[in-house]
Amino acid sequence: MQRTSFRAMDCSVAQCLEVVGEWWSMLIVRDAFLGVTRFDDFQSRLGISRNVLNQRLSHLVGEGVLERVMAAGEEIIEACVAAGGVLSGEHGIGLEKRDYMP
Repeated sequence: MQRTSFRAMDCSVAQCLEVVGEWWSMLIVRDAFLGVTRFDDFQSRLGISRNVLNQRLSHLVGEGVLERVMAAGEEIIEACVAAGGVLSGEHGIGLEKRDYMP
């Protein structure tokens, strides 16, 4: 299925989806907020292929959702504070949907 770009839409929801609407992105952001910082840990927790994880991480870093930082001589991934609002909102929607599912 071809993904539609929302870049031209003048809508905050569409712009959010443009950044984190790809498959796996929200789960990567969630894990970053839960304290996952290393590539191998993201990969093993999510069961995502290494090449897809690399693409998603690069996109999220490029959009400012995640940051690559050096810690103790190695590069790790950290979630940016601004992404917390997105994750919080998505979590609330997920809880509401879960409550209505049989």
